[in-house]
Amino acid sequence: MIGIVDCADMPLPEFSELSRDQASGRACLACGEPLGGGGIYRGTVWGFYGKAVATARVRSCPPPAAGR
Repeated sequence: MIGIVDCADMPLPEFSELSRDQASGRACLACGEPLGGGGIYRGTVWGFYGKAVATARVRSCPPPAAGR
């Protein structure tokens, strides 16, 4: 049986796979849901925007509370 993986446990995607909201930290990098102020910082994703190197500081949904 495969368990449900929390957004906070998902690997970082490629830069080209991020939406604008995900790349700006306004949406979860895994599920795409809006975060408001409740997301957790996951890291920096590097990529290219044309010939320029681009970075995105991505966030994800926080892990569920214990017991859920």
